[in-house]
Formats: sequence, C-alpha cells, structure tokens
Amino acid sequence: MKILHFQSWQLKNIIKELPKVKEQGFDTIQISPVQPYKIEKRNVNGKIENCFFWWSVYQPLGFRIGNPLGTEDDLKKLCEAAHELGLKVCVDVVANHTANKGGSEEERLLPHEDVDPVLRDNPSFWKHPNGKTKDGKPAKCVENGEDREDAVKNAIGLPSLDCNNSDLQKIIGSFIIGLHECGVDGIRWDAAKHIGTPRDGVSFFPAMSNILQELNMFSYAEVMSNNPENTSWVKEFIDSNLCGLDFVLTGKEIKLDPQKQILYVETHDSLYHDEGEFGFKGSTKHEKQYIINFQLLKTMLQNPQASFLYTIRPNPLAIERFSKSGSDLPSDNDFTNAWKSKIIYFMNHCFDENEFTRENSKI
Repeated sequence: MKILHFQSWQLKNIIKELPKVKEQGFDTIQISPVQPYKIEKRNVNGKIENCFFWWSVYQPLGFRIGNPLGTEDDLKKLCEAAHELGLKVCVDVVANHTANKGGSEEERLLPHEDVDPVLRDNPSFWKHPNGKTKDGKPAKCVENGEDREDAVKNAIGLPSLDCNNSDLQKIIGSFIIGLHECGVDGIRWDAAKHIGTPRDGVSFFPAMSNILQELNMFSYAEVMSNNPENTSWVKEFIDSNLCGLDFVLTGKEIKLDPQKQILYVETHDSLYHDEGEFGFKGSTKHEKQYIINFQLLKTMLQNPQASFLYTIRPNPLAIERFSKSGSDLPSDNDFTNAWKSKIIYFMNHCFDENEFTRENSKI
C-alpha cells in the first residue's frame, strides 16, 4: 500500500483532493479518528472559546462515528468517492484510552465528564478505576515504553481502558462494524503497544482480528519502538498474523516480513514533538521537506515489498486556531509536489524490473 495521511483534515475537504491523490500514485488514504473527542477550551483575547489541537482527536469520548472533522454521512460520502477512484480508506482508531478530566496530577487519569456514560460509569472497563490500580494503589504512568510490563501495565498520561474486558471488546467491535458499513477498508490501531497481546494475557487483538477478517478489512498497529526486530511482542504480532505494524525508518533493515510493515519517515507524532526522529530542529520547512522526500525514496529502495505512509504536514498554527470555522486546514507542503510524484512513479513502474548499475561509465 501507498498511504497518504490526511492528518486533521475535514472529511468533506478530502473528497475534492482525491483525484490528485489518485494521480500521484497513492492507493490508500488515512484519516484522523472519527470518534467524538474532547473539546478544549482556551482563553482567547478574554473570551473562552473552543479550540482544536492536533492531539484533540486522540482524546476520544467513546466509540461512535462523528466529530467536528466530519459526520457519519461525511464518512460514507468520502468512502464512496474514494472507491470510485479505486482508493481505499483507512481510519485511525483510538481504543487504548479516552479523554481525561484535566491535566493535573489528580485528574489526568480520570475520564472526562463527557466520556460516554456506558464507558465512564463502568469500573470494569478501566485499567485504573478512579486513577488507582486494581489493588487500590495510585496508578503510574509509563516511564520506559520499551519495557513491555511498563508499557502495558501503566498509563500514558490518559485514562486507560481495559481492552481485555469482553464487554468492552463487543462495544469496540460494533464500532468497527459501523466503520465497515460506512465503507471503510481498514484501520490503524493507535497506541497499540500499550494494549497488550495474548502473551500479556490480553485477548483484544485476536478478538478484533476475527472481526476484521470476517469483514475483509486490513489493519495495522502503531509500534513506535526503537528496536522493533528485537521486541518479542512485535514478533508475536507478525507470527500470529494479528495485523500489520508501522515502523519509523531508522536507517537499518528491519528483519521482519516486509509485507507486514508500514514504513514512514514522519507521522503526526514526530512532527509535533521537538526534533522528531531525524533531528530536524532548526531546519526550515523546505529543508525539512527535502530531507523527508529523500528519506522516503531511501525507504522505498531499501524495502520494495513494504508499504509506506506519507503524512501531509499541516500548519500547526492553523490547526491550533481551527475550531468553529469549518475551513480548510492549510498545509506546509503540497502533496502534489514534483519530488514525491517522481518517487511514487518510480516505485509504481520500476520495482520488479531488471536492474542495472553503472559505475565509471560501465554497466
């Protein structure tokens, strides 16, 4: 797959860009979570207003379809328009956690008051009911994401759902079925490394995998691991065929089945976190984009059988100010730029062909 990620775009505005997406050689689009999310309120010039931040969509209130980026009907229209052009639609799904009550030490692990009461009021749906562990001790936040027990047992600064609960799995499964009925072809599992696998005593992914296979939907999981090929739980995903996995390009070969890899150079996470994976701090946006395009080409050359994801980089100020207007979110880079167009053309037309190398004018 060649995935174009429309981070924080409104669904109706993606539709008019689809012909360009097809022309550029992408075969899949990925959109932000469609779950209702926590509306942040900020003091803007003395007035309390609703504000949108890039991470807003990753603080969901439940498992329903529809938020300020688009309604259920908008999603259906997007899928229909994409399918007419032979494009697939992938939706980011947040199943690990919900929105929190506040940012203080006392409130960050408590569910927001607007979280669906079916979730909020059922203590068995939470890893840390009332911000405490099952044995009544104060819950902790993850300190080392590479430590498997730490990553699965503790919170990521938000109220963690207990995805091993069979009733919660039914709720999430119904949500996935609803996405399928809208025309969605696949999903990305956000924060998947914190959910747990059968090796951790968690049945979530096998249960979801069964549903996805019945619906003929694909899925891949967010890894964010510095050393994935040596991570036992990653191998469990691959060996059990639970779903694909995404990996940041580290400059070295990932010794796992390439057909189950989604490779990327930059995602919404790395874009908004200081220097990102490649230490871009201080670079101009044009210099940074040039490096990203170069690394994308390098990724594709090194891993011709793997899929890749390219993120449209929105203007951070535009995103933070976006709230009620419903306007387009300006992008720092045009996804139709010639550099990337040639890269994807190269991938589509040159892989699996006979290869020549030239050195000192000799073939």
